[in-house]
Amino acid sequence: MAHPECVKIESRAGHENGMDQNITIEGKDGFTAKVGYSAAREGSNAFRELMNELPKYPDLTEHFPVALDEATPPVLKKVAEFLDHHFLDPMKPIPKPLESDDVEDCLDGWYRDFIRFLDVEESERDDVLSKLLVIADFLEIPALLDLCSAKYASILRLGLKDKDAFLKRFNIDPETLPKTPAEEEKLREEYSWLFENLEPAQDDGAVADAVVEDN
Repeated sequence: MAHPECVKIESRAGHENGMDQNITIEGKDGFTAKVGYSAAREGSNAFRELMNELPKYPDLTEHFPVALDEATPPVLKKVAEFLDHHFLDPMKPIPKPLESDDVEDCLDGWYRDFIRFLDVEESERDDVLSKLLVIADFLEIPALLDLCSAKYASILRLGLKDKDAFLKRFNIDPETLPKTPAEEEKLREEYSWLFENLEPAQDDGAVADAVVEDN
């Protein structure tokens, strides 16, 4: 069993003296990534809550359980990179619904490259994106969650144009997909973060048709 994932504050003294220190996020297999204290506090609601608890526990200086189950090295690296950059250069709000089939058309240079390449081989990008979405949600990083959700909305539009390619890309068994209006409605409720990024004109049943086999 993997050891408990955690977050470490490297130094309290530096922060208390007005100097920005790092926090270290530790994930699977002991891999760590450093993030600026202020960047983590401002960008993640979960980190902010942890930091607010520090004064209550004067003897607690290093470890805070976070349970980042999806925290593989490439994903953890991207979380840290995003938080540090977003603190210095905040991402502009992404329109909802998307104004283009491709979310990259709505993004500035750094954020466009971030979500396009993810610093991994093309064959690994869907897996990293899915894990990044899970961690952005778990750590309550609104900007990263919006970015990942919008990227997924762009990918879903592939399904509107080529259902077979969409199902193959995500290794989806058509037999496991919703086939009734009630099942489709449940899917929409569970993935409301995704459907809100779609154009209203496209979200009139075409989206569900893209992932539901014809009877």
